[in-house]
Amino acid sequence: MVCIDITNQYASDKGLPLYVCSECIQNDLMTSDRDKLKKDADVVGDESSPSKWGNIDGYKTIIKKYIGSFLNPEKKTKSVFVLNPDNHVVKIAATQFKIKELVEVSLVEKTKIIAESILEACMDLGQLDTARCCIVLEEAHSLTPEWNSVVISGDERHANGTAKVILQGRKYGLGCILVTQRTANVTKSILNQCNSIFALRVFDDTGKAFLENYIGKDYSEVLPSLEDRHAIAIGKGLGLRQPVIIQLNDAKYVREEFVASV
Repeated sequence: MVCIDITNQYASDKGLPLYVCSECIQNDLMTSDRDKLKKDADVVGDESSPSKWGNIDGYKTIIKKYIGSFLNPEKKTKSVFVLNPDNHVVKIAATQFKIKELVEVSLVEKTKIIAESILEACMDLGQLDTARCCIVLEEAHSLTPEWNSVVISGDERHANGTAKVILQGRKYGLGCILVTQRTANVTKSILNQCNSIFALRVFDDTGKAFLENYIGKDYSEVLPSLEDRHAIAIGKGLGLRQPVIIQLNDAKYVREEFVASV
């Protein structure tokens, strides 16, 4: 599982270590590689080749190396890889003119680079009918925004690139878990591929209207009045053709059981 998490919560003591052993989690890139990215980010060269300024090519190489090693069945030592692209300093030329100015690569583009590296690694391992890897997109509205919700010009193209990875990845054992507070702001190219839905309390009409396509009008009207830690669930992953209201595990009980077992 590769988690793209910009909240810094997944690898914290109150995150994934409550559910899987800490030794199974690889937390982001090594400090030396993050330092190298930061050092190379401001490099500029020949004025006639602005496409070579910055460090985006180096970033792609580093991500490809990490993903390839993580998914290599012969070298596999970890089961969860948590990446926070906010911690990765990546820059490119601001324009294609001979002006030595650099800009930070957006989260959306970094997400696409990571997703494409995962797909490439899965393709190298060949097709299969079972699950091989799952990409978790936390705060997906920031990582794969809908075209009318992008902040930086060109991010709609990068979001489409990530969506293309999800579309193509299924036959290579690649799946996706998408977590968001606002379905209205997430690209529908990925949302519409979700086979299982867990819908928690929703107030905005746009979100309700989208979820109504999956759970029906009656259940969508219930969304604003759901109690804490309750959700409407439906989908293949649950073996459900009709929606049901479920109560979710309370994290405090998980922590108590975890402490007791330790």
